[in-house]
Amino acid sequence: MNIEFIKKVGIVGAGLMGHGIALQCAISGYPVKLVDTSDTNLQAAIQNIKSTIELLNNMNEALDLNEDQILNQISTGTDINIFSDVDYVIEAVYEDLELKRGLLSVISSIVSDHTILASNTSSFMPSQFDFLMTKPDQLIVANWWNPPYLIPLVEVVPGPNTSNFSIEVTKEFLSKIHKKSVVLNKESVGFIGNRLQFALLREAISLVEKGIASPEDIDEVVKSGFGRRLAIAGPFQVFDLAGWDTISTIMKELFPVLENTAKVSDVVNQKIIDGHLGVKSSKGFYSWDKDIIEKFRKGIVQKLSDIDQL
Repeated sequence: MNIEFIKKVGIVGAGLMGHGIALQCAISGYPVKLVDTSDTNLQAAIQNIKSTIELLNNMNEALDLNEDQILNQISTGTDINIFSDVDYVIEAVYEDLELKRGLLSVISSIVSDHTILASNTSSFMPSQFDFLMTKPDQLIVANWWNPPYLIPLVEVVPGPNTSNFSIEVTKEFLSKIHKKSVVLNKESVGFIGNRLQFALLREAISLVEKGIASPEDIDEVVKSGFGRRLAIAGPFQVFDLAGWDTISTIMKELFPVLENTAKVSDVVNQKIIDGHLGVKSSKGFYSWDKDIIEKFRKGIVQKLSDIDQL
């Protein structure tokens, strides 16, 4: 499909995901308009983009990313009306349904008739937004993974009113910015990735609650065990190799005792009550200080970069 009509990209939300998506689009040659609620947030985003460019260049000299050239592709502002001439919009604000509804509704009334609106959400479905849009056929969910400049996948989730044109344009656009898309057959809360990820998290927390293992040991089993093969082979590939007769026997023994609660666990609720929210509060299941955080994040980025070069 010809998507030459996409000349400019608009991104609303310059935080953790937004600035990374802006960087990916700019690296791929697209002029980007990045919008957030304050100049302070936007200045922080530009600084984060500069730091990321430096980090990526240090990890892989072959990239040779030109900071000035990339930053010249990115303009910033606090007025959503600057999206009036963009051709593809990515909404990347934090996970608040009413906030996203309000923004997408306003943006829908501002942009051109051909402009597609993609919501970067981890769980919400297009049908939770599209009834507010002036052009519901041009709304789609595109769920990026963090860090967006290193994780290749974007889950594409069409709603009941999303047009085939919007789906195909989104797939082609993602390909042009060097991303791999998977399109769901129909919308579903949490899509594919987060349904799998949170099923694992629910079981991990249950193991801690029941005193079966510590968070540290569970993390080690994932990192040094089955997690190593997940970047190479998915569950259906792995278990095809094992044989479904063998897997069926394990299922009969294991499925009845797996966690299936629909509630947030008492362990997590207590963490929230205690203010132990993770890195943002310097304590979660682990203790974090500035040096540990920086070393951990750089380590993740380095290893993801290594995998990306395989």
